[in-house]
Order: sequence, then structure tokens, then C-alpha cells
Amino acid sequence: MVLVAVFFHYSALLLLPLVVLGTQPITTLWRIVLFVAPLFGYMLYIMGIDPLTLIPIPFFQDKMEFYELSKERGLESNLNVFNLMAMFRLGVYYFVWWKCDEIYKEYKWIYLLLKILCISICSYIIFARFAALGTRSSELYGVVDILILPATIYAVRPEWVVRVVLAVVSIGLFAMNIMVNKLLLFEV
Repeated sequence: MVLVAVFFHYSALLLLPLVVLGTQPITTLWRIVLFVAPLFGYMLYIMGIDPLTLIPIPFFQDKMEFYELSKERGLESNLNVFNLMAMFRLGVYYFVWWKCDEIYKEYKWIYLLLKILCISICSYIIFARFAALGTRSSELYGVVDILILPATIYAVRPEWVVRVVLAVVSIGLFAMNIMVNKLLLFEV
């Protein structure tokens, strides 16, 4: 299906990693890959290595040049991969990575969601030099946050502690979203 979707728009290539993911329990190799992948992404970002510029396909090179020109004109900017939201998501990711076997006993989809969240975080970091691509790809996969946050309830005892923390975090994220995206304007 993904290959058919590519005929309509090349952005469907972003869905290709989902074809190989599954819900089966993760092996030791998968655990290592899931632990190292975001760290590797941050290492590439800090070193200034952009994997997209290494792709020798003229179409991609033209897009990258367009984004570079947009940045020079001030129309586009880099993403801040060390912002509060990115660090929060990374913290939740590593907590779920640590407790995924415990969560799996109650919530069978956690392995798949963890892999998708890893793709979301890595795409945000790796494509950070191109804000539109980084944000869009990360948000495409990042919808799993909606399912992963409540799943943490199965990892901590007593359960009421997690419920209170989740309520506070949810209200905080909602308020931050309102402020950052200026969803409510209070002008006098």
C-alpha cells in the first residue's frame, strides 16, 4: 500500500518504516537499537552531520538546496532539539523503554508504539536542520504519544501517583500548546 501511495505523493515514503514493525516482544538487539537510536541522532546533530545531504538523488538534493535558500532568506529555521518538549518526550521514551516488559503484561501494543515513538524522536532530531520536514515527520509518528502516556499507568505503583502525574503533565502540555501556538489571544 505504501508503494502505491508513493505514486500519489513522495511524502508517503515516510510511512515505509511502519511496514517492518510488529507487536511481538522485542529482542535484546531491538532493545539496544531502541536505546542507541535517539542518542545516535543527537550525536549526528551535534557533529553537524545531516543524513539527507548524503543522499545522492537529484530530487532530494534540489529540495535540500531549496530549504537552505529559505533559511538564508529567513523564511525557514532550524528546530531546537533540546527544547522542553523534546526533552520531555525523550524522558517518557526512555522510561517506557525501561519498563516496556512490565507494561506489556497489561498493554500488548507497547512494543509497536515504542518503536514508532523512536522513529518520531529520531526523525525530529535527524531532520532538525529542515524545520518543515523535521516537524511534519515527527508529528506523523508522534501521535503515539497519546497512547503511550496513559500506558505508563501500568509501570508505576501505586497507580494513583501516576494518575496525578499524568493529569498534571497533560494540563501542562495543554497549556504549553496554547501558549506556544497562540491558540488563545488575550488582547486588550
